Amino acid sequence: MIAEDFRPPLIISVGDVVSENLTRYGLDPSIAIVDGRSLRRRRRTKVEAVRVIRVINEASTLSSASWKALRELISRKGEGTSLIYVEGEEDLLVLPATILAPPRSLIVYGQPSEALVVVIACDYVKAAFTNFLKKGRVLVKQ
Repeated sequence: MIAEDFRPPLIISVGDVVSENLTRYGLDPSIAIVDGRSLRRRRRTKVEAVRVIRVINEASTLSSASWKALRELISRKGEGTSLIYVEGEEDLLVLPATILAPPRSLIVYGQPSEALVVVIACDYVKAAFTNFLKKGRVLVKQ
């Protein structure tokens, strides 16, 4: 398994089904980011967490509150699973999660009905995501 071989400092899951499945199969994420929905339908996500932070993040945006929550929880790594519950949409939080995560961290999200995607936080990917955001393709809200 990649997590055993790679020994990432953090595993961050983005999405309700992915977060729940990682936990179900014994790979507890350091940070789980959920919005209580899957394929736009409400769902009750079962992820045990030692701390929960609620943020508002509108669809197709990245809120400053989301960045702040990620910074705070990343700084507390090793204290058990933390949960970011998003009012709105969590999909784009893959970008700041990758940018802020320590090198070699795994950011995991689902491509519905297709596959599980794993992004390894490294300088190259962090720079690519940062450049993407600088081009204004995603609205970063204060």
